[in-house]
Amino acid sequence: MIHIGSRIKELRIQRNISAKELALALDVSQSFISAIENGNKKCSLENIDKICSVLGITLSDFFATNDNQLPPDLIQLMEALKKLPSEERRALNHYLQTRLKG
Repeated sequence: MIHIGSRIKELRIQRNISAKELALALDVSQSFISAIENGNKKCSLENIDKICSVLGITLSDFFATNDNQLPPDLIQLMEALKKLPSEERRALNHYLQTRLKG
């Protein structure tokens, strides 16, 4: 079973977002975020959905089990790649494929 607060904190840290930044994006206090992450307050599905938007993930991603999760460094790399134009992603992919071949 997933612990909502721990999951929020885990995903927030993976994306290098501080509790303060998350609170500002959601228009709530930092202490509210801390209380949710520590299990002292419950988080509504509506708030989880808003948090997912800020974190750039879907609700499905949020509730996915840790068994099929990528390591944090790969998640950060994927987030960076998403910000590149598609032409640059293709060029980087080509470079990596060439590098892996030898």
